This record gives sequence, structure tokens and C-alpha cells, in this order.
Amino acid sequence: MKNLVTGLTLGIVLGLMFAPEKGAKLRKRLMTMGEDYADDVKDQLSNLKDKVDSIADKVGLSSSGVRETERLLNKEYNKAK
Repeated sequence: MKNLVTGLTLGIVLGLMFAPEKGAKLRKRLMTMGEDYADDVKDQLSNLKDKVDSIADKVGLSSSGVRETERLLNKEYNKAK
């Protein structure tokens, strides 16, 4: 799945780069697409964090285990910002 997303993203970027469009307009469009992609990744990480929290509650992980998991997920979430 990761390779598919990477391939699609690369194909779109290359297609846009070779499309007849002014450089400034193209750069703005690519920047917008990149920001949209980053927002999607942030949303997915947030959803993953919620699911992990829910599972942790169901299986009764110790509070220290939940805190460590939350710390790691927050670290990854903040890196994606």
C-alpha cells in the first residue's frame, strides 16, 4: 500500500512538472498538494492514536504503558506536523 501511495504521488508530481504551466503557479499548486497530503497524514495518525487508546482501554494496559504509548504516538504526530 505504501508503494502504491508513493507511486501515485510521484506520478502526480511528475505529471504536474511537465504540464505547460507557469513556474510560480505550479510551485503554488505543488505546495498546496503537499500541505493537503500532510494534513491527511496528520488525520490518519490522530485516528491511529484514538484507536490505540481505545484498544489500550479494552485490554487494560497499565497506566504507565498507556502513557508511554501516548508519548510515542505524540512524538510521531508532532514530527508529521
